[in-house]
Amino acid sequence: MRSVRRVCMFISAVGLLSGCDDYSAAPQQIKADQRTYFACSGYVRVHTEQTGRGRRYEVAFTDAAGVERVVSGVTRLERVSIPSHVSVPMPSSLPDPVKDKDDDGLPFKNGWVYTWPNGTAAKLISGRWTPIKDRHPACDRARR
Repeated sequence: MRSVRRVCMFISAVGLLSGCDDYSAAPQQIKADQRTYFACSGYVRVHTEQTGRGRRYEVAFTDAAGVERVVSGVTRLERVSIPSHVSVPMPSSLPDPVKDKDDDGLPFKNGWVYTWPNGTAAKLISGRWTPIKDRHPACDRARR
């Protein structure tokens, strides 16, 4: 995972405590202790604090609904970058773009994206069906 910026502070008090902020770009899957979150836009900020009992994390991010969230007191943290767009599955048997017709009985049109009731989709380009990309399902607000 590519870190965009890392800022650290060292504080001397009853021992040496350190606090670091790590910034990385969304989208990411975040596993904080036993919960899973998805950061979908902007940056993910992770504040790390070393205590006498180990590390504690605070994670700030923006979710799929555009809500800024902060998860504090995390002891186990995993972050994985996820793709912003994924290929939409194509139907297993595609109609013939020249001989067959769309649901309205009209010829298929070049440059149009067609979707089927099972969620598959394809785009007709120069007489050939091609796959399309859509937002990652975890970050697609329209599906929530």
